[in-house]
Parts: sequence; structure tokens; C-alpha cells
Amino acid sequence: MPPIRLLPPDLVAKIAAGEVVERPASVVKELVENALDAGASVIRIEIQRGGLQLIRVTDDGCGIPADEVGLAVCRHATSKLATLDDLARVRTLGFRGEALASIAAVARLELRSRARGATSGRLIRLEGGRVVEEAPAGGPEGTTVAVRQLFFNVPVRQAFQRSPAGEVRQIIALCNQLALTAPHVRLVLEVDGHVALKAPGNGQLRDAIAAAYGPSVAAHMLPLPEMEEEGVRVWGFCSGPEEHRNTRLYFTFVVNGRLVRSPMLSYALEEAYHALLPGGRHPLAAVHLAVAPEELDVNVHPQKTEIRFRRERLVFALVRDAVREALAAFAPAPVLEPSVMSTLGSSPSAGAPASLPAAGSGQPVAPTTPAPAVAPGQAVLVEAAAPPPRAASAVQSAAAPPAGHLRALGQVGLTYIVAEDASGVYLIDQHSAHERVLYEQLLRQSRDAPSAARSQLLLAPETVDLSAAQSAWLAEHVAVLEALGYRLEPFGGTTWLLRALPAALSPRRAQAATRALAELIDGLIEREYGDGPLDDQARWAVACHSAVRAGDPLSPEEMAALIEQLERCDMRRTCPHGRPTMIHLSHAQLEREFGRR
Repeated sequence: MPPIRLLPPDLVAKIAAGEVVERPASVVKELVENALDAGASVIRIEIQRGGLQLIRVTDDGCGIPADEVGLAVCRHATSKLATLDDLARVRTLGFRGEALASIAAVARLELRSRARGATSGRLIRLEGGRVVEEAPAGGPEGTTVAVRQLFFNVPVRQAFQRSPAGEVRQIIALCNQLALTAPHVRLVLEVDGHVALKAPGNGQLRDAIAAAYGPSVAAHMLPLPEMEEEGVRVWGFCSGPEEHRNTRLYFTFVVNGRLVRSPMLSYALEEAYHALLPGGRHPLAAVHLAVAPEELDVNVHPQKTEIRFRRERLVFALVRDAVREALAAFAPAPVLEPSVMSTLGSSPSAGAPASLPAAGSGQPVAPTTPAPAVAPGQAVLVEAAAPPPRAASAVQSAAAPPAGHLRALGQVGLTYIVAEDASGVYLIDQHSAHERVLYEQLLRQSRDAPSAARSQLLLAPETVDLSAAQSAWLAEHVAVLEALGYRLEPFGGTTWLLRALPAALSPRRAQAATRALAELIDGLIEREYGDGPLDDQARWAVACHSAVRAGDPLSPEEMAALIEQLERCDMRRTCPHGRPTMIHLSHAQLEREFGRR
């Protein structure tokens, strides 16, 4: 085995630089954060060949005094920390004193700066960490840093870089997020001579979103209600359920002005959208948090994107609840575009008919044909007879008068309810709609109803035979089911006795629903943050397996009752799986389709 020896300083510098400078986007981030710390109001970024040939960042910040320029490129030299106590209350984006030295160690770096109020500035050039020139220089107030031939002296790192086009995509995605991080700063990104981003810097977050993702996306972003608790404040924007992506790259989290990556914050955001988006899809969001500096640990990684919160559960709950409140006010029905009758529009156009009214909106509910009496909170739909073949009944007419805002007209293919109001025609997926109704009834009962009111006793207990794994899960998590209204008792071996169901359900499919619930959650791993995921998965599964199915014939009263209950839901646009519950076709669209316009 070779002897232990000290590494040469040049190798130490390159190893340390590798932690800070992973790729061209890392350089952009460090230089832009330095400019923000300097109080810049305008930051210009120029990129050539994916940043491997040139990265130039120019700002109009406070600049560096001429006699400190040489010190600025030394490792562990910073103006942002003085004592160990300062590390517990970091208020700047940079503080480690590593960025410029790390960049200079793996590139050819030129720094030109003139301090505010100074008559002249200073220039310094380094190659591979060695100073090759330092001299007085003119120029405007502020700082310009040019980084050329990145990784020219680290061929191993250079070989692992993406293509220039791939690096450009990384840099654009980063700059989009930096624009959302500091909407008060005019941020311009120029790639190979073409402007790729121009954020206005007017302080309006929605305008920054428009610059980053386009005006149409920005117009459909929902403002988060500003929430504050125990010194933690949350604000920002999130997308409605109709706007989603197949990646989490559109999550932007900003803590005290710092762009961060946080699995906990990502999970809080996605938990708020649970059961609203299709599988594998993710929302867009720009979420800002203000937290007392002493409540954070920002010294987790040299890149300074990872942080730790002292009170993670509080932060989790605030972010989740703020997004949920924003989404609760959003419930438009998808609109069928003219002449594209088979395609759902992603969002209603301006002037599109209003969606179903929210509960308590004052809309009259006065059916002239009484609906069946139902216990409070219980779904009206009852066990249906075996359905006839679909071909035998394409449309089942509904002769009953309307119930609520929409008037039920009939049933298509024993799957879709046709309804109308003054704005046009709605097609309602009976299974998706009933899923949403049951899910929200279970949610409200779990939150508001006394424990006894959540259950309906069965006349005769039913035995449920489970696998060993399912039985073990129930033994550990039976309280989750009891919170929903189930009453289950061990009955020997892997058999359980079912004595009661949630009040929102009808007794049909009880055994199948219970077994499916156990199968779904049996292998679930408890997650660290929040107290809702397992409970919500249970509600989701119960609603899915207990809702009326495609192929079930519905009476006119049942259709009217389902529509009335759907109107009262907070998130009536989608089922818990994220599929739409309804689509809308306006009278104007019908007229265009039939050539009347």
C-alpha cells in the first residue's frame, strides 16, 4: 500500500472545485447569486457553446473595491461572514468564499469590477487558479465576470459534460428559476447571440412567470393565499389542475431569496395536488418562504441548494395548505374546442361558460320529483340491477325534472350522464363524478364528523378473508380505517369481522372494497413528512372501489342526486385519480358544429 502523503495544492483546489462547479449551470448560479448579493437590479448573462466556451455575467451591483479584487478570488475569502455565530444567521446567498476560487481553478477567469462611487476599477485574470494579470481598468459601476474554456485543465470532468445543446437547456431552466427567485431583478439571458430570457424585473412574480414559461401559462397560474404561522410566511403561485408537466423541473422553491431543492417541499406541493393530477404528471409552482435565518441550516452542501428547516412539519403544513386553498377556488369544467369534438381543451377560454356552482353558492335546488331519502352525508346511489348489454341501450332517457343547477337529460352508454344548463351541454362521467363525491364526503367526515357519525352498522357482520400480508397491515393500521368509519375486528387467523362501513358508502361491494384497500396500502412505506398520506390513500381507494361503475344504469332521481352532490364538491372538475369528471360544450360551439354560425 502506498504511503500516506499530502496532496499537492493544485490537486486539492481541483477536487474542491468539483464540489462547487459541477457543470456550466453551476457557474451561472454562483455568479448570479454573487450579483444578487451585491444588490444588482440588472443582470445580463451571455453563453456560448453551452457555457463551455464562454459564460459572462454582468451586473450593476455595488462592485468590489479595487484593493479587494485580488482577495475576492482567493479561497475562503468573503465579506459575508466574520464569526461562527454569523453562520447560524446567514442572510446572504453566498457565504463560503469558494465560488470564484473554484471557478478560477478549472477555467480561464477574468473579473472586472468598479465599486459604486469609485473613479476607476480593477481587472484580474486567472488561468487554472494562477493569477496571470492584475491591473487598473475602466468600466461602469458593477462587476463583470467572464469564464472561458471551462474544465480546460480537467479533461475527466469535461468528458462527462452533456452536448452544448444539453447544457444550454440546463442553463435556461436554471435562469427561468432564478427569474422567479428574484422578480425584482431584470434578468437577461443571451445564448449564442440570441435572447433566451428577458425577465422584466418589475417585482411582479406573475410577470416573471410569463417571461420564463410564457404568457398563457402565467395567465392560468393561481395565487397562493399569503399564510403566516409562528414566523414562517408563504406566498407565490401554483398551476391549476389543467396545467401539468411530466417532470418536477417546474418546481421553484425560494427560501429567504435562495433557490433551493427540498424533497420535503416537493412532497408538500404534490400532497396538495394528490388525486387531482393524472399519474406521472406534476404541477408548476413558484413558492416563496420567509423564515427566520436561525431556523435554517444553509451550510449543508457547497452548492448551497440544500437546506434544513428546524421546524419541518410546520413548513410542510403551511406550503401544503396554501396550495390546497388556492386549488379549492378552482373548478372549471373542460371545454370541447370547436371542430375538434374528440379532444378536450386544457382550459376554458376567456368568456367560457361558468362551471358548476360551489356549495353554498345560493343556486336553488328544488326538484319537483322527490329524490329518495338518504342519511346525512350518505351517497344517494344504491345497488343497481345487473346492467343490460351496452348495445341494447345507447341512451337511457331521463324524464325527471332537473335537480340543482344542471338538468339531467339522460345516460349515454350507461357510462355518461348528459345534462344541460343555460350555457350548453355537459357530459358527466358517472364513475369519476361519484368517486369525487365519495372522496370529499370521506374527507369531510374524517375532519368534521364525530367518530360515531362516520359509520353505518351492518345488520349482519360480514367476514373478510385476507392474506397474511393484508391481515398484518390491518393489525398495524386499523386506526386508519376506523377514522374513515370502518369497524373491523380480528376473527381468528387472517379473517376479520366487518361490523360497519363508512357512512358515505352503500353496503354493496363492501368486502371487495375492504380487500382492495388492504391490498393497495399493504406495502406502503410510511413517509417522514405530514400525517395525511396514508389516510388520503385510504380515502382514495375506498372512493374508487365503492363508486358506481361504468355500465350501471341510473334512474333519473339518481342522476339528479349525483349532479347535486357533485356541485357541492370543492374539486368537482376531476376525480381523485385526476381524470375529468365532466366536459362542456357551449351553445355557440354546437351552432358552429352544425353550421349555424
